[in-house]
Amino acid sequence: MKIIYGVLFVLCIAITYSQMTPIRMHISQNQIKDLGSTAKMECTVSNPLDYNVLWTKFDLEKSSDTILFSFGNTLNINDSRFSIIKDSYMDLIRYTLQINDIQQGDSGVYYCQIMIGLHSIISAKVELIVRVPPMIHDNSTSSMVVMEGQQVTLECYATGNPSPKVFWKRENNGIISANRSIYNGNIWKIPAITKYDRGSYTCIAENGFGKASKHRIAIHVEFAPIITVPKRDVGQSLFNNIDISCDVESYPSPAIIWTTNEVQLYDNQVQIYNNKHFKILALASTDEFTKATLRVLKILNQFYGYYTCKATNKLGSAEARINLFETLRPVCPPACKKP
Repeated sequence: MKIIYGVLFVLCIAITYSQMTPIRMHISQNQIKDLGSTAKMECTVSNPLDYNVLWTKFDLEKSSDTILFSFGNTLNINDSRFSIIKDSYMDLIRYTLQINDIQQGDSGVYYCQIMIGLHSIISAKVELIVRVPPMIHDNSTSSMVVMEGQQVTLECYATGNPSPKVFWKRENNGIISANRSIYNGNIWKIPAITKYDRGSYTCIAENGFGKASKHRIAIHVEFAPIITVPKRDVGQSLFNNIDISCDVESYPSPAIIWTTNEVQLYDNQVQIYNNKHFKILALASTDEFTKATLRVLKILNQFYGYYTCKATNKLGSAEARINLFETLRPVCPPACKKP
């Protein structure tokens, strides 16, 4: 009987002690870590008695998923990046959940918990935020060829943490619209593209962490030829040479036809009129610009008059006339030669 009374007395003391010294818990502050770094989340418990401490995670993206990482000092996950460290001092016990080589999927809310009973839990939480540099996805818009007047949609998709800011810039800080050089947003719609909109554009994604991610595309705009003539009236004396030129802007590249007095001389560098007095110089093309030059050799009297430069591509054609007139003295160059 004395033994029974003694056991009851000890139990009463234990219950009284647990009531007088409640379990207290302290947990690390929220953490922001870089991708690939190490995180240490500490949970310190006072007066834990014989209760086990659990580390769990609440997935922010999948609210229904809860992962049990550890039970006491026993790891409950098969991932070598995770470890649980237990150490104690007096009536304090600290459970440290360490994660090496942090990945983006490690982001979430972690809970340190003590199960007092079936319906009683002491809990504290810490959020781990993993910073990830921006990355532009492959499903973003690639280079394209479009017709003038067509609606064009540029799309740029990027991920990162924090969520990156996405914007578009034109090559060499060119003006996009309304005197702006930047379009903010990942989807940019151009209602009716013009030839002046052609060129290179860069999508940039940045979130303040790591290097900005960039994606460059080229927009080729198909349009009918436009002709400009450096000199509409060109003079030269008899029996000397002269160059007649026209500048063509178009995409795709045009076919060039030269005619005079309704006689076709050249069709895109192919001589039609067999005459040693006419020679077409090589067509010089840069991007959508073509310079066509016809050289008239040892001018005869019948060669004076109007010459027509005609440029044609699949979208249309344009032409311009140049007047070759006689002068009393040679025009240099190309008539004169260096001594």
